[in-house]
Amino acid sequence: MSLSPPKWIAPRWHALVVEDSLLHQRLATGLLSRRGFHTTVVSNGQEAIVAARDYRFNLILMDIEMPVLDGYAATLRIRDQESKGGRHVTIVAVTSRADPDRALNAGMDAYLAKPLSASALDAVLRALVDGRDFRFRTFRRLSWQLQAPTSSLPH
Repeated sequence: MSLSPPKWIAPRWHALVVEDSLLHQRLATGLLSRRGFHTTVVSNGQEAIVAARDYRFNLILMDIEMPVLDGYAATLRIRDQESKGGRHVTIVAVTSRADPDRALNAGMDAYLAKPLSASALDAVLRALVDGRDFRFRTFRRLSWQLQAPTSSLPH
């Protein structure tokens, strides 16, 4: 198995990983880096709001259960900031206990189950890179189809 990034990923894209677990931070940044993304990591929702305000990201992977401010509240505030500037960044919930309806209502675009897998992440990235709008209408379908088996973790 090759560790080179898939050909469909555009170089120089920037992702924000919002995660309080060092293990999950390393997993997400490793998967994203191998796919051509530059990554920035923060460990709580408050830091995510500041980062999203100060920098332009193509993607935000958002944990739900974090100290200081959870992923739902952080997403609501990021969406509020965006409403003033007319921009929309893709925010993907990454958690083991997300409520897809609550994630959708908070303004998240998709949901990935932990542990994050290469195949599940690739499905979201392909849609993002191809410019397909998978928000809202297909959220439920994505949320259940993207839960890949843990055997794909080592990718």
